[in-house]
Amino acid sequence: MTQPKSKSSKSKSSKKTTTASTAKKVKRAATAVKRVEVELEMVATPEPIFTAPAPAVTAPVLAPVRLVTRAEFMDLVRKEAYRRYAARRSFKQGSPFQDWVNAEAAVSGKLAAEGARLS
Repeated sequence: MTQPKSKSSKSKSSKKTTTASTAKKVKRAATAVKRVEVELEMVATPEPIFTAPAPAVTAPVLAPVRLVTRAEFMDLVRKEAYRRYAARRSFKQGSPFQDWVNAEAAVSGKLAAEGARLS
C-alpha cells in the first residue's frame, strides 16, 4: 500500500513548480523586452538608403570689371541727355543743364549697378 503524502511534502513540491514556472515567465518576458529593444533601435537609427556625395566647394567666379573711359562716359551721358530732351520735353524749351545733370546721374547709377568703373 502506498501511503498518502503529507501536506508538508505537497507544499514543497508546489512551491518548486511555482518558482520554476515564475522563472520561465520572467525569462520569456526578458527575451521579449530584448527583442522589442532591438526593434526600437533599428527603427531609431535606420540605415541610409542613399547617400549623396558632398558638393564640391569652389571659389566664386568674379566677372571682370568693366572699365569705362571718360570719352565713353561722356558719349553715354550725351545720348541720355538727348533722349531726355527728346522724349521728356518733346524738343521744347527747358533747361539743357538740368537734362545733362540728370543724364549724368542716370548713367553713373546704371554703370554702378553693372559694376563698371571709370578709368
